[in-house]
Amino acid sequence: MEAPGAALAMDGERCVHALAVNAQCQACVAACPRDALVLEDDGLGWRTEACDACGLCVPACPRGAMARTPPAHEAVVIHDDGAGFAACEKAPVPHAASPLPCKHALGLRELLKLAQIGLHHLTLLTGDCGSCPRARTGQMFEAALALHQSMRSSRGEDAIGVHLVQEPAAYHAAKRGSHGAPARVDSRKRALFTGLFRRSHARPRALPASALAAYAPVFDLEKCTACDACARICPDGALLRERGAAAGYRIFPELCSGCGLCVDLCDDEAMRLESPAAAAPSFVPLEARHCRACGVSFAWIAARPRDQQTECPVCRKTTRTRQLFQVLRDP
Repeated sequence: MEAPGAALAMDGERCVHALAVNAQCQACVAACPRDALVLEDDGLGWRTEACDACGLCVPACPRGAMARTPPAHEAVVIHDDGAGFAACEKAPVPHAASPLPCKHALGLRELLKLAQIGLHHLTLLTGDCGSCPRARTGQMFEAALALHQSMRSSRGEDAIGVHLVQEPAAYHAAKRGSHGAPARVDSRKRALFTGLFRRSHARPRALPASALAAYAPVFDLEKCTACDACARICPDGALLRERGAAAGYRIFPELCSGCGLCVDLCDDEAMRLESPAAAAPSFVPLEARHCRACGVSFAWIAARPRDQQTECPVCRKTTRTRQLFQVLRDP
């Protein structure tokens, strides 16, 4: 069963596999219960004939390359008192006008949007998840909810509480216990809050010292060779290479989508993703050093001992036999 008129769209340019051929992300493939998404030699393939537009790939994709119409979070009816109610497609309530395709369709982005709109507590009526083929996604919803609650509470903000029920009587009793009238936010207001949410995450902002972000790239300073690959590939602006007198890598966890490209492209295995992570921006300083073999200047981790690296990365990898290449390369 699928919602009438439900449709799925892919923005191929946002997919990490369009940005780097050696990207390792398989999040959407793992989330798809019908094997409609497959990784091929030339990138991500979509078997549209197998897709039922359930949208479980939408919250799974770190880059937001997949989108469902209508969005999953619009299936949640929010009352004036902040109580929200939704029923999945497998729930025993066939009269539901706009069912949620699956609880796993509500990921971190969707939960944050619902919190922005005013949802405080969600009662979700589900079917038998144990026999549902969409349960192959594992604990995707539970993981997103735990991350959402950690992030919101670390910022002094109310997190959404969730009550999962399988009996219609319990669901309707919760609705009767709500002290507010249904106040479904219309699409224009939801778009407004979505826009505000996106803008609020488009640049670093003042946060409590305890604030957590969903993800953050972390350097292994003992392995990093300051090759800049991570900063060049980051599509979110979460990693920036600053030059000049105060050279180094500036890290903005608030902007990190968790796509993992920095990890995939690091030949030195010096990058990892942390989740959740401290939201405060951080800085890894670099300093200029001179290669004793060819004489060129190169950047190196300032925290490392000065006698630890006396040759530039090219001389180190080529045993000083390619100095002509070294001289001709751009500084």
